[in-house]
Amino acid sequence: MDMGREIAVAGRSNAGKSSVINTLIGRKLARTSKIPGCTQQIIFLQLGPQKRLADLPGYGYAVVSRAAKENWEKFLYDYLSKRQSLIGLLLIIDCRRGLQASDKILMQWALMHQTPVHILSNKADKLSRTKAMLSLSELQKACSDVDVSARCQLFSARTKIGLLEATKLIQHWLKLIP
Repeated sequence: MDMGREIAVAGRSNAGKSSVINTLIGRKLARTSKIPGCTQQIIFLQLGPQKRLADLPGYGYAVVSRAAKENWEKFLYDYLSKRQSLIGLLLIIDCRRGLQASDKILMQWALMHQTPVHILSNKADKLSRTKAMLSLSELQKACSDVDVSARCQLFSARTKIGLLEATKLIQHWLKLIP
């Protein structure tokens, strides 16, 4: 059903996307695994009447065949280019890895389709405060090279760094708060 308001949650297979989703919604609904690439289809998580998160398959490193990865890419492109209820893209990256080429491609698609992007630089708890801030600064520069309107923040699914800011953004996008 392509009605209401929907936020797509995307990221590389090893960025901790499912853990972030579970932290954001305060429940363990998204499947987590030590093996990247477990989400192989779009999983819709209802947050309210006609308000949902769309957990997209991870891209990049995953223990799947090349043909499967190519199918995911086509599937993702079709979803992202045709979905009428899509109002934002929450991009999850690993703060220790920075913005990768595949992330930039996704951001360029969002810019082309006028879809706002918010980047959660996950696993911030694995860096010292100084290194995390340096990582965020580098991320903001890399983002400005692709889409100056993209917003970035540090996040940790484990320690809940940045949870309040991310939750407010999601509520705003879904019009749960003005």
